[in-house]
Amino acid sequence: MITGIVNRLMIATTGHRRLFGIAFLSICLFAQSAWTAWVATPNVDEVGLLAAGVHHWTEGRFDLYRVNPPLVKLVAALPIVLMNPSLNWRNVRSTIGARTEWQVGNDFLKVNPGRAMPFIRAARLSVIPFSLLGMLLCFLWSRDLWGETAGLFSAALWCFSPTIVTWSSTITSDVPAAALAAGASYCFWKHFQSGWTRYGIAAGVALGFACLAKFTCLLLFPLWLSLVFITRNGSWGVRLRSIIAIKVVAILIINAGYCFERTCECVGDFVFVSRTLAGSESLLDGGPGGNLSARSWLGGMPVPLPANMLIGMDLQKFDFERGTRNFLLGEWKSGGWWYYYVIAFLVKEPVGTLLLIVLATVEHFRRRTADAGVRQSEWLLCILGGGIFALVSSQTGICRYLRYMIPAFPFLYVWMARTVCDAVSLKQKSVAWVCVVLSAASALHAVPHSLTYFNELVGGSRWGHYVLADANIDWGHDYGFLKSWIEENDDARPICLDLLPVCDLQPLGLDQYETILQQHARLQNPYLISEGWYAMSAHQMHLDDGFHRFFLNKEPSAVIGGSVYIFQVGEAAIAGD
Repeated sequence: MITGIVNRLMIATTGHRRLFGIAFLSICLFAQSAWTAWVATPNVDEVGLLAAGVHHWTEGRFDLYRVNPPLVKLVAALPIVLMNPSLNWRNVRSTIGARTEWQVGNDFLKVNPGRAMPFIRAARLSVIPFSLLGMLLCFLWSRDLWGETAGLFSAALWCFSPTIVTWSSTITSDVPAAALAAGASYCFWKHFQSGWTRYGIAAGVALGFACLAKFTCLLLFPLWLSLVFITRNGSWGVRLRSIIAIKVVAILIINAGYCFERTCECVGDFVFVSRTLAGSESLLDGGPGGNLSARSWLGGMPVPLPANMLIGMDLQKFDFERGTRNFLLGEWKSGGWWYYYVIAFLVKEPVGTLLLIVLATVEHFRRRTADAGVRQSEWLLCILGGGIFALVSSQTGICRYLRYMIPAFPFLYVWMARTVCDAVSLKQKSVAWVCVVLSAASALHAVPHSLTYFNELVGGSRWGHYVLADANIDWGHDYGFLKSWIEENDDARPICLDLLPVCDLQPLGLDQYETILQQHARLQNPYLISEGWYAMSAHQMHLDDGFHRFFLNKEPSAVIGGSVYIFQVGEAAIAGD
């Protein structure tokens, strides 16, 4: 009797400890994300996504910002629709290859003067629950595999990742997609472990929602087939039929998310713009758009997906084929590098997290578990995380955003939780938790400027811009802090702005200051650096011309948030002298 009472007390204590740990981490994650969401100024993608979401709600159409599925846009825009905004859709275009979402976004803010930040804040706060869901799923999957301690461990990794915190506080779909992909895969794994139908239905529903968040999650359709080969539960036929049934549920959810808009149209009825689907008639080759399959037997095949989803994927592929000039380790290049995201991860995640990857890898090869279900899950985690990483890395046309890799993060965090499983020694657990504490301390120091976080391997955000550019360090999020700095430093005049053009400066109150392009036009000399003050974004400093190289080699007078550098020029100079 006494033993039974003690056991019940221990179980109750463990349960309270677990609830306290999850509650504490949830508060930490929400506080970091909400603070960042409240103070960061909007970027061009957010403005376009917000307007597209409002357009979806008010017009019942999904042809604006097609390269992003509608789920996150709808969630973010719902509080804005309830705030009764003024509407302006005159620049909405549904023509082939049209990308007017950014102009429409600016139009939307202009007809709602003074409401830009309230709109953006409300939209950002509405999507933070996706991140909390992602943390909870890391906990649940790790707990089921390795125990309660491991569950809290992987939840802490999610909570204190600067990358997760950064993109949890924006309207972009990367963190929601990661959370929903993790939820779908967790239910999928539970279904095959337990055989319960309810997990299979939940997996199909969650997979559908994940694909409605980001096209990358469509990769789960083929990757899940791997479980047919790595599990021994049931016959091959039973496993295959189960997977097919789950995917049918997911396809129904996807179509419902688009309100069954032009579902099951024949492939040959579409006009595509990418080389992959249009061939020589693609816009890249100067053609009007085309369809490689129109004259084949494939042309008569119905597509079990909404038309705007297929068109959006084609537009996205067109963007990757067209490519951009990308920056890595001080080098500009048309196209990209297959190892871009490896380097980006190594410099943007805390050193403690990197050490944990090493520990987890050593533990994986040193200690092989005898539990068949755990081994299957390990394989599934590696296949899912590795598959997403391989897909994103293969699209070298655009190497700009580490956030594209976020859907792989939950699978990595769950896999890393093995470092504190019940089978390992107390010494190893202590080392692992020290790594988490170091990561948390490093990451918390950057809040609310987590976007500019770089780890100690590259000297922090002060030197990070020599490694990565664009939205990895500078996406307009610190322009509100720049405005405050200018107002507090009346002697910093005249001041000239050279900022990454990711948002309209008028709603921020920065349009009253001269831009670098206006200065060049006034001086009629793009190489003349006049006396005065310059506010330059980290990305702009690396533009490949003599004017910007002048500032790159100059010590700044101030650094704002890690992304905006203030320089004082005492006397006029000619760039390159």
